[in-house]
Amino acid sequence: MHSEHADALGGSKCQSRAAVVGLPQHVRHRRREVVLIAREQRTAVEHEGLVADAADNRQIARTQGLRDLLQGIYEVVIVVLGFAMAIAPYGVAGLIFATTFKLGLPVLGSLGYYLVVVLGGLLFHQFVVLGLLVSVFARYSPLLFFAKIRGLMVTAFSTSSSNATLPTTMRTATEE
Repeated sequence: MHSEHADALGGSKCQSRAAVVGLPQHVRHRRREVVLIAREQRTAVEHEGLVADAADNRQIARTQGLRDLLQGIYEVVIVVLGFAMAIAPYGVAGLIFATTFKLGLPVLGSLGYYLVVVLGGLLFHQFVVLGLLVSVFARYSPLLFFAKIRGLMVTAFSTSSSNATLPTTMRTATEE
């Protein structure tokens, strides 16, 4: 310990002892005070670190029950969302059937026209707009880009849900 402080104060342990012997009494006393203060400060910092670690561990232990509860709720919500996504197409089909039954068969023509317009707009945005953005700003081949995000686009296009697409987006961004 003393050699660390001697190094910090200018020299090795042997050099510092030899140099201290030749110094006046008040300088030697002051140098000893500096070394003692440095030791006390280092001890205080180490003590504060241990106290902070203990406080962190107590905080983690205190909040562990709440974290476990929230993790359980998260897992239940994911299962419920998966179930909702699985039955969503049946719900849409039921709504179309109810609307067709209420308004008659001519409404299917309007619905078909709407479907063509929406799909055309989505395809234009996906291939033309995104392709231009990728080639101009990222200087990346749009064909290679679309090949790498094919699974993501299928999920996004079929669900029309950002929340349903997010896990696929994260996996695609990290793996591909």
